[in-house]
Amino acid sequence: MRVSFVVAPVLSVARPALGVSLLKACLARAGVESRIHYANLSFAAQEGLEWNEFLAERIPADLLAGEWIFSRTNSVRKYAEKLRQTVDAEIVDRLMETRRRAGEFLAREVEKIAAYGADIVGFSSSFQQSCASLAMASMLKRMRPAVVTCFGGANCESPMGEALRRCYPQIDHVFSGEAEETFVAFVTSYARGAVRPTLNVMDSTQRANHFVDLDQQPVPDFSDYFEGLRQAEALAPVEVSLPFEASRGCWWGAKHHCTFCGLNGGALTYRSKSAGKVLEELRILRERWGIDRFSASDNILNPGHIPDVLAELDAQGSSLELFFEIKANTTLEQLRTMARAGVSWVQPGIESLDDELLQKLEKGVSLLLNLRLLRSCAEVGMRAGWNLLTGIPGESDEQYENIVALIPKIEHLEPPDLCVPIRIDRYSPYFERPEEFGFRGMKPAWAYEHIFDVAEAERVKLAYFFHAECGATAGAEVLARLKAGVDEWRGRFHQASAPTLFAAKVQQGTLVVDTRSCAKQRMRMLSACEADLLATLRDPVRYEFAEKQLGAKYDAGSLRAAYAELLGAAYVVASGGKALSVVTEKIAS
Repeated sequence: MRVSFVVAPVLSVARPALGVSLLKACLARAGVESRIHYANLSFAAQEGLEWNEFLAERIPADLLAGEWIFSRTNSVRKYAEKLRQTVDAEIVDRLMETRRRAGEFLAREVEKIAAYGADIVGFSSSFQQSCASLAMASMLKRMRPAVVTCFGGANCESPMGEALRRCYPQIDHVFSGEAEETFVAFVTSYARGAVRPTLNVMDSTQRANHFVDLDQQPVPDFSDYFEGLRQAEALAPVEVSLPFEASRGCWWGAKHHCTFCGLNGGALTYRSKSAGKVLEELRILRERWGIDRFSASDNILNPGHIPDVLAELDAQGSSLELFFEIKANTTLEQLRTMARAGVSWVQPGIESLDDELLQKLEKGVSLLLNLRLLRSCAEVGMRAGWNLLTGIPGESDEQYENIVALIPKIEHLEPPDLCVPIRIDRYSPYFERPEEFGFRGMKPAWAYEHIFDVAEAERVKLAYFFHAECGATAGAEVLARLKAGVDEWRGRFHQASAPTLFAAKVQQGTLVVDTRSCAKQRMRMLSACEADLLATLRDPVRYEFAEKQLGAKYDAGSLRAAYAELLGAAYVVASGGKALSVVTEKIAS
């Protein structure tokens, strides 16, 4: 009894596929041999590492460029013409060249898959992997009609998976949701002769009806990934980051679902591994593969893992380099603990720099908390990757004018990676309740029509990205100014002489060094009152609170004058009745 998993292009090659690596370990525990065929590695080796990563990680996902390469529709010219309106002509031309080589590439990969002689072949389909997986499954079925083909992954969540199964006969079974138990049960039943391919669509969809116990999961098996990487000389420059899982779901989304977020499908319920289990897996994976870089697959860090996992890694003298997605209200002390444990990069989900827009997005944070997070990351030496979203229903020109005016004051803090319109994803509140947000004419993103040659009703079911009209949005002029402001911010931040705004203790008192474009003085010695007030505003507080804290030391007039000076120098940002210092300081490790 053999099982083969296929990781199709287009997918980043910088990390192994966590889902099928976990399934391989689950099958091994059940006594079933399996192998993971990394077709995405072969694709990257053939087409070039940089091009593969661009397609997988950087080109807008809703353009489905990676899917189009392997689609078999005849809508080549129409897709290319539409794409030229969005991306550079050189990119479109190269996509055309890559598409012309796709057939030969897939044929070679299917020969390799068939040579393994698996009874069951499982295709992992997430992100932009559906068309390559469908093409390989079809070719494999022609070569070996008796092989059982299974599809699973994010693209197979209900109802997308059912639509794929109805539209594409090369798929025998679809697995929707967490498949560790359902797929293993299917394979073992098949080995006993209890399961055979079926044309009954309802019977061919396996749905997880409960959540698995994360602490009972085996350590993922990444051996096939490293073997594939070893054989592909062209991928030698790849800096591998091992994925690991500390939790599933989203503890914030389970309470307040961010309006634009479609992650997790129907499984927002948050579950977390015990601290001991996380530490054990990290230790085993590091010892087994000699890799120090790890990326958590979690949608959001469990705050309890900061003292129980990350503080313990620090105590052990860990040399790991870690990535986590976090909530933007994470405190400086928590970030210090994380930094000492080796967390060098976080994704805080900032999304906006306006209080009203953040409320519309259900982010559960404020502008000042977002700025505190960026300031704290700068102080502990941690990269913060985030995007600035526009096109939010109910937005106004004034809100973006405020952000444009704010940018010069915070250009010493990390800018957004992208300034982009929101996207409507399946499972998000925008998708589930469009009328509530003023969306009209919801339909799949335009690319689907040129890639999936199926009935329109089925395209609606298999699509993940959607477009809709919304009249209550800001004007083009202010959005152009915002984009220009962000571009300038990014340009200044990433130059050799990046802007700074920091305070240093010197013999005479507190010296502020300011090289921002809005700086009134390059160097300024603060008065004792100004320095104490700035220290009190390290967290967002109302001015009245700060005045009360310092009232025994300074009179009200002096405090108000100091506050006016700090605001005038843009050392402090005020919003929502509160104020925050954006001056960075040296933080003890």
